[in-house]
Amino acid sequence: MNQEPKSSFEDPEIRSHIKGAIISILLLAAVLVAAGIWLDPQLKALGRQVYDAMGIPGLTLLVYLGDSIITPIPPDVALVIIQRSGLSENAGWLITWLGVVSVLAGFTGWYLGHKLHDTSLPRRIFGPKLESAEKMMKRFGPIAVAIGALTPFPYSVTTWTAGMFNMPFKRMILPTMLRIPRLWIYYWILDGAFKIGELFN
Repeated sequence: MNQEPKSSFEDPEIRSHIKGAIISILLLAAVLVAAGIWLDPQLKALGRQVYDAMGIPGLTLLVYLGDSIITPIPPDVALVIIQRSGLSENAGWLITWLGVVSVLAGFTGWYLGHKLHDTSLPRRIFGPKLESAEKMMKRFGPIAVAIGALTPFPYSVTTWTAGMFNMPFKRMILPTMLRIPRLWIYYWILDGAFKIGELFN
């Protein structure tokens, strides 16, 4: 007698990624509360300096490059800069805009993976992370892209891998759109953590 297939979210690997994401978010919040307590003036000054140097076009480029390829600076740094500078007054439209940029970066990653899958370039860029993403893509398809969109697992790796495995573009759209609420959720966590830290100053 055949058993009914389990839901993807009952799969141990999926649950492991979700658990890792929750732990990462809790650790991030704890670190930010501590930073808000001990480093608040320095972080605000740094946020203003970075914003003055980069402006909104610079933050847009930071997110686009970070989410279409891997860069040394994670895109979430843009959220810290927004919260720690005068940009926090316009966070609503700005984070939504960066979410749209992140979605477009994901589509770029899919296109690059699709065009460059026969070359050695993806492995040079992503290294061992690509192998893990390939296993996820073979097993879960669009859900793997959703994991990359929502969790700390590198988003660009999953979108490139989706392109390399010729995932139809229309199946990329919905999981990639999750980047917009993801940036909002992470910003709320950042904002709340820093505000809790400020209460102790």
